[in-house]
Amino acid sequence: MQRLFFALWPDVHVRDELVRVGTMLPESTGRPAHPRDLHMTLHFLGHVNVEGVQCLVDAAGSIRSPTFQLTLNKVGHWGRPGLTWCAPSQVPMELTGLVNRLGGVLESCGYQPEQREYRPHVTLVRKVGELALFKLEEAIIWDISEFSLVVSRSDTGVPRYRELRKWSLGL
Repeated sequence: MQRLFFALWPDVHVRDELVRVGTMLPESTGRPAHPRDLHMTLHFLGHVNVEGVQCLVDAAGSIRSPTFQLTLNKVGHWGRPGLTWCAPSQVPMELTGLVNRLGGVLESCGYQPEQREYRPHVTLVRKVGELALFKLEEAIIWDISEFSLVVSRSDTGVPRYRELRKWSLGL
């Protein structure tokens, strides 16, 4: 069994910019995300057996979606579970479409998509106290041209996440 999720995985430039934003935050007792763990989750799948992984790979391979640009321009906080995040103030319809298409094909593998509204974000710090929402003076522009299947490792080594497979976007 592997703990899996689909995600957008930033390139080095975007990752460095996200790390820079994290250094702008007020000092807290929080735990910053490891730079190589920064990502935007599309669908969290939970524990999946070997047969299930192959179904997910096949289903994801059927996705046809355009490339798009994501503008990360706000930083905020969710009190429970204590996360500070970076997110777009406007969610591109291409991102919503990708999430919906992916959720639809994953149903054939027995996955039931989350019923709550999708709130795209990149977690910067965990276990942190309150932080007021603020806009970034300089937005992070992220060109999205692929998505990934990622495994979450439970060992104590860092980073905790590793890409298993990725698929290119484009029609």
